[in-house]
Amino acid sequence: MRDFFYVFLILGAFAKTSVAQVANPISLSLGDATVAYQDVWGAAENPAVASSAERKFSAQAYGYNQLQLPDLNRLGLDLGFKAKTGHISLGVQYFSPPGYTITGVHVGAGRQFTDNLQAGIRVGILSGDYDEYGSEILPVAQAGLQFDVTSRLRAGAHYTYVDRAALPLAEHRLRIGVNYQSSDRVRILLSAWQPVDNSLAGGVGLHYQAADRLAFNAGIRTGAAAFTFGVDAELVNGVRIVLGLAAYQELPLGVGYGVVW
Repeated sequence: MRDFFYVFLILGAFAKTSVAQVANPISLSLGDATVAYQDVWGAAENPAVASSAERKFSAQAYGYNQLQLPDLNRLGLDLGFKAKTGHISLGVQYFSPPGYTITGVHVGAGRQFTDNLQAGIRVGILSGDYDEYGSEILPVAQAGLQFDVTSRLRAGAHYTYVDRAALPLAEHRLRIGVNYQSSDRVRILLSAWQPVDNSLAGGVGLHYQAADRLAFNAGIRTGAAAFTFGVDAELVNGVRIVLGLAAYQELPLGVGYGVVW
């Protein structure tokens, strides 16, 4: 417990950020309340998290689009390797609206410090290519932790530093949240985040495991207010397809899609 307290204080001392990456379908469908989500999808939101599967290698490919805005292309690819006491990850993300493109590349590592505490870091670069302004490269650094309060309650925190706050693939903010397993089939997720120069926002998610290979997700989030819904289905040999939908108050319908192994 003391280790968790110290690490959380360190993150809080820099509390101006978390990441706004390409929205993965699990995060989208759970109202962005996935900072404590113990899954390969949760690793995209928190570098302390690794896949809960027993296999050493994992991979996920995903994208996000807003209907009625087909030119806003967002794509992501993440690879993970898990050892006995830790994990490493490699990821690439791509955002291409009219007039410019941004590519993000990052590498991360996490470690199990105690039976209850995991921590991780991730570093990367954002490369922007603008039709009118030329190109630029900006560094990004992230830190995260995950703590098992009980066998059914998990807490997480994630902080991202980027030199410029208003970027499509990264945004200054600190994110904290919890993941509560109320039964063998139901999980309730809560999260809050504080972006720089913006108001406090948060999300609530509900995960329901309808069958061994089929799950449903729902959520609500503030900020860019949205009601969200998703389906997670395992096909064969651990290969899953995931679809997430977000009905925004002031934006077109958002669709996240992905496959994970």
